[in-house]
Amino acid sequence: MAVDISSLILAIVLDFSVYLMVVISLNVEIGLTGVPNFGRVLAYAGGAFIAGAIPGRILQLIYGLHSDYILNNPSVIAEINDKLLQQPLMALAILILTLILAGIVGAALGYISSYPALRLREDYLGILLLVAGTSLVVIGITYPPIVGGTVGVQVPAVFNALLGQGSSLYYKISIVLLAFSLVMLLLFNLTSNSPMGRVFRAVRENEDLVEVLGRDIGVIRGKAMALGGFLAGIAGSLYAFYIGSVFAGAFDNLTWSFNPYLMLVLGGAGTSIGAMLGALIYSTLYHVIDLYKQTIGYYLHFDAVWLQYMLFGLILTIILIIRPQGIVVEKAKPLVKPKAKDEEKLTS
Repeated sequence: MAVDISSLILAIVLDFSVYLMVVISLNVEIGLTGVPNFGRVLAYAGGAFIAGAIPGRILQLIYGLHSDYILNNPSVIAEINDKLLQQPLMALAILILTLILAGIVGAALGYISSYPALRLREDYLGILLLVAGTSLVVIGITYPPIVGGTVGVQVPAVFNALLGQGSSLYYKISIVLLAFSLVMLLLFNLTSNSPMGRVFRAVRENEDLVEVLGRDIGVIRGKAMALGGFLAGIAGSLYAFYIGSVFAGAFDNLTWSFNPYLMLVLGGAGTSIGAMLGALIYSTLYHVIDLYKQTIGYYLHFDAVWLQYMLFGLILTIILIIRPQGIVVEKAKPLVKPKAKDEEKLTS
């Protein structure tokens, strides 16, 4: 079977970029602060829902289109896209506005979901956040005015207007998504090395000590989950613009909560290199297995469609048993930055 290497690499880069943004958002909560957020899909889907519900309706008002946005969504979006191709600045403005709104909604959902952290232990908190992650998806499916219910909606093709149409469009989109993921990675590094990052790690390492020092654990966790939700919301909206549509049923916990957690555990929680490595390994293995699963399935006694789930579940189990800290181990960092005089004493 002939393999188109360029198409394979493109698919890996696109998935890697999207997943890296989600893993980084999760790394702020689990890696730095120790909050077991198994409902990452909540803020991620929230950002995607904003992309599906807001920009199309705004452009519909601007262009004076009077059709029902949900019932006649394909025709409305087609008219909007024709006009956007002639107005790239409008497309850029809508993209920026959507990303801001998606980030705010993601941060709000993250902060709200941090309230149970005040009363619940880590195991019960993880279960509650897992359920919370599904709740928004259920609302999106059962209430069509948001994003079309079981049918879904198309979103304005802002990337087409900004990057141009043609065979190279998805290569350009991959560069944009990769750039956003690297910016988020830089933000994670800045946060990790800031005083706030040291507070996050202090909560992760010893909550009792932080409380003795007079800090509110709930407020700190809320800030961590708001930041993680902000990044996840932006990632969700970018994903919606990339695929060109929003279907609530596609935002499941397996894809957008369990898989990012697997990547983080695989690469190494609390580290930027670990997040990159985990997302890259997962994306590469996923597409390679998907490419050859029919050939592999010939030698198996079960449907090859289940091969990916079984393999990644096995990988997670092995990692947790053999190397629970992941491939890249987080280096120990002081929770309090030494003052200049103390640094002189240490070096003298």
